[in-house]
Amino acid sequence: MSQDFDIRTTNKEGLDANGPGLKQVLYGNFLAIVTQFAGETAPTDTYQGMPWLDISEGWANAKMKFWNGSEWVLQNEYNPYIKDLRVSRGTKNTLWERLEVALNEDGTIKSDLAENMTEWIDSALTATYVSADTFTVPGDYIDTFVTNRKIKATLDASSVYSAVESANYDGVNDETTIVLFDTVIDATIQKVEYGLVKAGPDGSNPENNLIDETTGDIYELKMIDGSLAMEVR
Repeated sequence: MSQDFDIRTTNKEGLDANGPGLKQVLYGNFLAIVTQFAGETAPTDTYQGMPWLDISEGWANAKMKFWNGSEWVLQNEYNPYIKDLRVSRGTKNTLWERLEVALNEDGTIKSDLAENMTEWIDSALTATYVSADTFTVPGDYIDTFVTNRKIKATLDASSVYSAVESANYDGVNDETTIVLFDTVIDATIQKVEYGLVKAGPDGSNPENNLIDETTGDIYELKMIDGSLAMEVR
């Protein structure tokens, strides 16, 4: 194991590297290359692109590094795929440490996560009561509260459910007024959540008034007893 790499015309003992000292210089150079300049400390003489097998933490935790001209960098930093893996571990020491937060060793989702999964998204908006089927939220949210999207409203005493009949934005007051199909809310409304499934052409819930080109039947989503149903007419 050696870190000597002599490119001078004389070696460190002052022998002529072009004469009697050539063998000694070549031997030292080859030994340094073969052992990847292994050592507990970095080589003193550095050249851009040269390797260093860092064994400061022992051979079991050896790290291959390269001199980029200004500092030693891990060999993995030159591999874009390894870079992606390093980023994927987030603040954890390893990628597995990050994955095991949500996954068991067999790939199944950890039970506590599965049990806490929900179909509702918290709007995080302050809802203001208007009437039993109407409330407002600050800002323009007509793209969120689309017609037929399910709504869960938390009141003082309970949670109630309905779906959006209409939503209109008032630019003067900068607020969106949402009208529900059902008269289920009251002045104690505290929180509004909306369903993961979004209705309309931009969502995964079918758009209203779909026409069967063969039969001419019209399919329309309607609220029946507080639930969405498809009516054929």
